[in-house]
Amino acid sequence: MGKNNLLNSIKTNFLSKLRAKKYCSLYWLGIIFVVTIVAIAWHDPVLARDNNVVPTNAELQGTLDAIWVLVAAILVIFMNAGFSMLETGFCRHKNAVNILAKNAIVFVLATLAYWAVGYSLMFGEGDIFSLDKGWFLSSEVPQTYGLEAFPTGLPISVHFLFHAAFAGTAATIVSGAVAERIKFIDFLIYSFLLCAISYPITGNWVWGNNGWLQNLGFIDFAGSTAVHSVGGLSGLIGSILLGPRIGKYQDKQINAIPGHNMSIATLGCLILWIGWFGFNPGSELAATPHVAYIAVVTNLAAAAGGVAATLTSWLRYGLPDLSMVINGILAGLVAITAACNNVSFISALIIGSAAGIIVVFAVSWLEGLRLDDPVGAVSVHLINGIWGTIAAGIFDIDRGLATGHGFEQIGIQLLGIGAIGAFTGLFSFIVWSILKYTLGLRVDRSEEIQGLDLGEHNMEAYSGFLMDTYFSDRSNPIAQAARSEQTEITNRPQIQSHEDWQVYKMSFAAAMQIFLRSKQFPVEERDSLTKEIINSSRLVCSNLARAWQKRSDRTKFIAKLNDALTEVKETQTWLKFAVKCKYLDLEVGREIYSIYHRISGILERAIADPSPWIVKR
Repeated sequence: MGKNNLLNSIKTNFLSKLRAKKYCSLYWLGIIFVVTIVAIAWHDPVLARDNNVVPTNAELQGTLDAIWVLVAAILVIFMNAGFSMLETGFCRHKNAVNILAKNAIVFVLATLAYWAVGYSLMFGEGDIFSLDKGWFLSSEVPQTYGLEAFPTGLPISVHFLFHAAFAGTAATIVSGAVAERIKFIDFLIYSFLLCAISYPITGNWVWGNNGWLQNLGFIDFAGSTAVHSVGGLSGLIGSILLGPRIGKYQDKQINAIPGHNMSIATLGCLILWIGWFGFNPGSELAATPHVAYIAVVTNLAAAAGGVAATLTSWLRYGLPDLSMVINGILAGLVAITAACNNVSFISALIIGSAAGIIVVFAVSWLEGLRLDDPVGAVSVHLINGIWGTIAAGIFDIDRGLATGHGFEQIGIQLLGIGAIGAFTGLFSFIVWSILKYTLGLRVDRSEEIQGLDLGEHNMEAYSGFLMDTYFSDRSNPIAQAARSEQTEITNRPQIQSHEDWQVYKMSFAAAMQIFLRSKQFPVEERDSLTKEIINSSRLVCSNLARAWQKRSDRTKFIAKLNDALTEVKETQTWLKFAVKCKYLDLEVGREIYSIYHRISGILERAIADPSPWIVKR
């Protein structure tokens, strides 16, 4: 009882201090969180000691192994945040919601697909059609999944979660390569099938207990080919069948379509870099001293890739390109993933440096082939995944060519790359093709121009910031022009002649000429957007003409004016979109917007008081 009273006294005193906000800081809350986790983790060992049962060294080591792999799995899962930020930043803001939605849902689908089918297909023992293969993670026997019993082996749950995170990574790589034009439903279906069928089959070849590539001695420690090349090749096949984005390739020219936010792209890169310390060292699947060595090798390759890509882009293009710096770091990480457990520090620098150079040339090479990869996923993950796997055969300490062990290992590496590539490529082509000819892979042309955020999700990532705020900001020249025109309209006499209608029809024509002279965006997008505005303008003119003819009938006159006003508003929406996407220069947009705003104001006043316009019979 005395012990309980003492604990209650301490608890009461601590809570009273928290209420007084004396110790309620993020620092102390962090300490409380850590202490709670430690207390939970050591709860069972303490009870065991109270019962005079001391855990063995093997049990303690097994527990540490499980905790470390669990932490590594969480780091790999956190990489989804990095992919989200990276891809969103590299794409245009009109597609930001779509990119974020894909990256959020992909791990959801990967978890379910891998839980139901993928994990058993990849690690389950026995015949593929056997009910004893442990489908839906239903078996509690470690041997079902090729694991040894705890503490020698990992718990089933930890092993599953770690590899589910890898499956999700392979799927999310696909998102970047097909970004800004794929239908959301098609991406969901492909991601589910990739994690349920294709990735587990090739993963079994590399990491399964009886995997034929593993038996040959194929080196892919953490998945340069098994994860990254699989994701990159899946994205490449999808990108080819989709075709390039509107405006990317016009008149035999390559048009850059820059991302909208390099800040979050850089943040995404750094998050991925951190996550890779779970990806590579976690693949040790045990808490050993070698984990730290793998982490250092990984870090050196990333740093070398970043430096090499920076220098290469600087020499090639005259300026250090931030997007190349980012992709250089990621290329170094992808390349070292295959061999990070058994290469020297110097070899890591060589592998990373080569990856940084390769990624710069790969981007321009793919553009020369008229392939459109908005975020560089193919260059980073597929091409450097292949390079990293070959590099393992060159620099591996025990079996590499550069360490005096001949060409045999390189041959095995090439065989593995070819086999996995052939299976993944065939699977991807079949699935993407079926989706293309059933559901249709690509969104409509108008939806792509407008943006997938509105077309696929009916929302904007920056609602109230890039459109509403833009036009209501008092420092905005377009908004200023609109307000000044409102004063002019208020003092203007009513239009009462047919000639006045013609004046405003001519104003539409003038606006079109201004619009057509603008060269700030790809020709195809400009033509499509111009077509929408011209169509709306023609409807305005036709409704104005019909309203003039019906001015003896008040009801019909007002109805036609309302139709004209609706089309004016539609045209203004397209103009806002053009300025929002920086398709129009600010001054050009101001000039056009003032014309449409003036017409809109006159029509609204005519609808409110049509009496001066009505001709009595």
